[in-house]
Amino acid sequence: PRLGDLRTDITEYTLPEDAAPLYPVYDGDDTIWLSDSSQPRLWKFSISQKQFTPYQFEGKTTVFLKLDGSKVWFTDTPDSKIGYFDIDSEQFTIIPLPIKSIPISLETDNVGNVWIALVDQHMLLKYDPVSEQFTEHKIPTIPAGPVALTRDQNGMIWFAESQGGKIGVINPDTGKIQEYSPSEPLKEPFFLLFEKDGTLLVSEHTA
Repeated sequence: PRLGDLRTDITEYTLPEDAAPLYPVYDGDDTIWLSDSSQPRLWKFSISQKQFTPYQFEGKTTVFLKLDGSKVWFTDTPDSKIGYFDIDSEQFTIIPLPIKSIPISLETDNVGNVWIALVDQHMLLKYDPVSEQFTEHKIPTIPAGPVALTRDQNGMIWFAESQGGKIGVINPDTGKIQEYSPSEPLKEPFFLLFEKDGTLLVSEHTA
């Protein structure tokens, strides 16, 4: 079709009060979870009922989200914490990070560990929810500025180096890191997305 032949319908839904919705995750059924960068709050949106429900906690904000089973994980970036909301019990659990830092995004591995990108510390943190222990993984490139994380079909955790102009991948089992870059470094790679065929798409924030 010609560009002029393309049609799309956009439906907008207004939140019931002032908010700064930032990052959505879809549960594959009827619910979209939204972070709120203006308050320590999560929003639940029911697609069938077209209704928003807020959930408040003691903190400062929510930024990136990760849905893992019945838990909605989030980063409270300015408070140097992560946490999760238990969908079944509707209770929050807040977890302070072991070092003062700026956590951006998070991802889970195949055995339930949570990986956190610390953009200012140029490292990835692994959090074991069972032992409640953190493990630091320094990125070879300094500065790296890791932001987005995503898991591939083999369970490897990929990350975008916003300051290093590279992308990297860490083996969750061994902690081994590999980095990749074109001949000219990327201009602030920020978000990663895998296609069904395994191709990795990388957004460049300033390019």
